[in-house]
Amino acid sequence: MKVALSINGHPVRLKYDTGAAVTIVNATTWASMGKPNLKPSLIRCHDFNSNKIIVKEQTSVQVYYNNKSVTLPLLVAAKGDDIMGQPWIRALQLCHCSFNKALSTTSYVFSVSPSPQAMGAGDKRSTKALLHDFPLIFEPGLGHSRPLPFAVYDAVDKEIDWWEQQGIIQPVNHSEWAAPIVIAPKPGGQIRIYVDFSTGLNKAIDIHQYPLPKPKELYQKLNGGIIFSKIDFSEAYLQVELDDESKRLVVINMHKGLYRFNRLPFGVSLALAIFQQTMEKMLAGIPGVGAYLDDVIVYGGNQLEHNHRLRQVLKRISKFGFQLKKEKCCWAKPSIEYLGFIYNAKGVHSNPKKMQAISQMPPPKNVSQLRSFLGMVNHYSKFMPHLSLRLSPLHQLLKKGEDDKFVKFEWTSACQSAFKGVKNDLVSPLMLTHYDPQLPIILAADASSTGIGAIIAQQTPNGDLPIAHASKTLTEAESRYPQIEKEALALLFGVKKFHQYLWGRHFTLQTDHQPLVKIFGSKKGLPTMAANCLQNYAITLMAYSFDIEYVNTKKFGQADGLSRLLVGTDVDFNKSRKDQDNSLLQLFTKTLTKSPVHAAIIAKATANDTTLKKVMRLHRKGWPNKLSSGFDHAALMPYFRICYQLSIMNNSLLWGLRLIIPESLQPQVLKQLHKTHPGQVAMKRIARKHFWWPNFDIDVENIVSRCERCNKAQHDPPKVPLRPWPMAERPWQRAHIDFAGLFMDRMWLIIVDTYSKWPEVIQMKRGKTDTERVTIKLLKLFSRFGIIEELVLDK
Repeated sequence: MKVALSINGHPVRLKYDTGAAVTIVNATTWASMGKPNLKPSLIRCHDFNSNKIIVKEQTSVQVYYNNKSVTLPLLVAAKGDDIMGQPWIRALQLCHCSFNKALSTTSYVFSVSPSPQAMGAGDKRSTKALLHDFPLIFEPGLGHSRPLPFAVYDAVDKEIDWWEQQGIIQPVNHSEWAAPIVIAPKPGGQIRIYVDFSTGLNKAIDIHQYPLPKPKELYQKLNGGIIFSKIDFSEAYLQVELDDESKRLVVINMHKGLYRFNRLPFGVSLALAIFQQTMEKMLAGIPGVGAYLDDVIVYGGNQLEHNHRLRQVLKRISKFGFQLKKEKCCWAKPSIEYLGFIYNAKGVHSNPKKMQAISQMPPPKNVSQLRSFLGMVNHYSKFMPHLSLRLSPLHQLLKKGEDDKFVKFEWTSACQSAFKGVKNDLVSPLMLTHYDPQLPIILAADASSTGIGAIIAQQTPNGDLPIAHASKTLTEAESRYPQIEKEALALLFGVKKFHQYLWGRHFTLQTDHQPLVKIFGSKKGLPTMAANCLQNYAITLMAYSFDIEYVNTKKFGQADGLSRLLVGTDVDFNKSRKDQDNSLLQLFTKTLTKSPVHAAIIAKATANDTTLKKVMRLHRKGWPNKLSSGFDHAALMPYFRICYQLSIMNNSLLWGLRLIIPESLQPQVLKQLHKTHPGQVAMKRIARKHFWWPNFDIDVENIVSRCERCNKAQHDPPKVPLRPWPMAERPWQRAHIDFAGLFMDRMWLIIVDTYSKWPEVIQMKRGKTDTERVTIKLLKLFSRFGIIEELVLDK
């Protein structure tokens, strides 16, 4: 957490640290303050790892914070973090207690309203969603910040600064709620920031049950239209203002500290329903308008009526302070695509693209492809009478002769007729159902060695009816992906193709690749150590609400057939994936620029490493369920345990964001880490952000234990002069807390007020002195005496 203040008239941000006895800045920060005069300092400092901090000089500075100006002492070090310690915290009255407003609230209000600066005079519209049914006692979701690649720190800081300048976020000193950020690279070296609310706020709040409009309702609204326009909003959710009570719930935790959102961030489970409610209130009373989340359509029976209605809509949007994305808007068209259907003067029509994956499916060329097609067809057999009889010519090709071999695969006119007839049935109105938001929805996706396919269907009392199909051939680069990444790509392809059906509602994602269920279905939030590409897929999927389930391959014919009998490429999807792959490559390259070993050297050493060659071969081919005796069990087991978190980039192996160092380069990396003798704890902490290899911790411990200088420093305790605590000026200003015992087979929690010397002694059972129980005892104490200003403890 950082505090923004003014020092000698210059803006500075210091890390808030109640455990620090002094306030210290590095030479760069000292220069940014105008280089105030320095004098020698005899104070010796150590960090929390007992590493020495070289302090040569000190000064006094004028500090301005919260309309208060104070002259305070400041130490200057050559390098390191800028830390605000206890003397400054007390002088600026920055003490915060995390127990206030604790654990008593049973409901919150999550209010949304247009920005006051953007609204017309007197417009006080707002939309509220209750966050109810919280447990009476609960722990707020305070998620830790996640490690980021050092190569993207500057880009993240730049984006966060821009958000702050735009008023989207603002820094805060304390929060009971916080969620980590995750980043995804964009073309051109830029990044996109997402917030993972999945394990904190989203778990604690009830989903806002505001209904999304049914397609039939939209059809009726748009009936009689001749001219159509479609409106798209720019960063729609971030344009919606939050009220003060809601802002304290939507906080991000990152390396720069805590920031709260002033606008509605995407990723909060309530966001979709709240935005739909906001749109409907904003557009209420205007005829010929339909709104489905941030997609708004306007129609008119003639050009004049259309223009009048469009003018009304744009005026209302302007009044509410929303901005549009012009390049994605369509104006005054005779025909327009909306929610997967085509609207024109003749009414609403199915989109031919929904059926393209089936209608243009080529005939099978071998037994394997034929089986995939029949598996897909059999999935819908209950909707297709006399299917076995109609498929008889195709089943003949699967028969075996006397030599137990398949008969010659000969595609006859009877086979073609049966194939074409069944395809026509699959895309007929009897089979393709209309999308209904009230019915449960399923997205099934699968991958083969040559392509990926997806089908979206709705669960009806009689079975699953398809809404649309999609498939594509893998590009040359995609065909080299490991199987787990191909399967994940299929899921991403399905979600992207059917975005209009899926966005804003809960659905079931089906795959026949079981490891993806653990990765994308984790209840602990976005996987921090997943392979780079899988983590980027997971970031994309964060925008959707879904459950993921495993389906046995033998029962997965509806998607398997689409992945093997392909209609061709998908230009738009391929372009977006190419941009994403290039962005990941740029991120990888930037990360390696700060590596002690050059990227080309790592790739070459990896190619010559016997074990890593086997690992990369298994990763590309697909890992077995267990390592049999035929494998080098001892060498491969460390990699087998993390096999689904590995990835290959530029012929190098990665575990999450960490580079796996070949054995030949490990001494060189250890030597670089040990260069400044930081100690084994610091060496491990630094390296874990960048590198890994089996037995890494043992190797670090060995090199430190053999180092005379490190051993000497380990037994050199911090030489910091003892100083008395300042006198308390009022009761309950500061109290000291510690355990005594065992005594009478009990532990005794002792709290002493430094002003009155009043002791509180609380009896606790042996072995039951954990943080949760201590917190409950303290809350009872505070309910009698009030909230303490400062609590001192040794942990």
